[in-house]
Amino acid sequence: MTFKSRCKALLKRPAMPAPGERVDAGSREPFSRSAASHPSPLSPVTPISPISPRELFTPSSREESRQLLKFLSKDSESGMHESARFLRAAYKYEKTLTTNGASGVLRSWAARKEAKRIVKEFIEPRSPHEINIDGPTRQAIMDRVASASESGAALSGDEFDGARDTVERMLRQNLHQSPERVARVLQGRQLQVPASPVR
Repeated sequence: MTFKSRCKALLKRPAMPAPGERVDAGSREPFSRSAASHPSPLSPVTPISPISPRELFTPSSREESRQLLKFLSKDSESGMHESARFLRAAYKYEKTLTTNGASGVLRSWAARKEAKRIVKEFIEPRSPHEINIDGPTRQAIMDRVASASESGAALSGDEFDGARDTVERMLRQNLHQSPERVARVLQGRQLQVPASPVR
């Protein structure tokens, strides 16, 4: 590159801002107190619709839950047997709605019976194996199962999804906060570590 072409290239470069000026979105304007107190309005942001828990419950997360249950069954020190029992009961409840060879009436009766047992054992306050879920979720499950039991209506199978999502998330977080426990449980066993909640 010749000296003349270098000079032309330097002249084509944008000028550096002078002291007291700022460069904002390709334009230069003096930085003053009025500019700071009256900033230009921001462009509107498109709102993002929240993701429902049903969209997050995919077949891959079901497989992770099975691995989590398998892992917990070997961990006698987890101190979370109530949560593991609840998850097993929730999966058993789902199976009552899809039992092959059973009539629709029999499936509905079996599902209502299993749902009432789960509520009495895990959901109701001060129940034998009460799980740690928030009050609104607890009350919604109790009301829905009680209503179906009184009216004889069929259950859809998603009655315990909110509680199950909360319990699974809590179990994963607690397990991954104790790596030494995970190492102890996995020692000498061919088990897969449950997926971390941090993606």
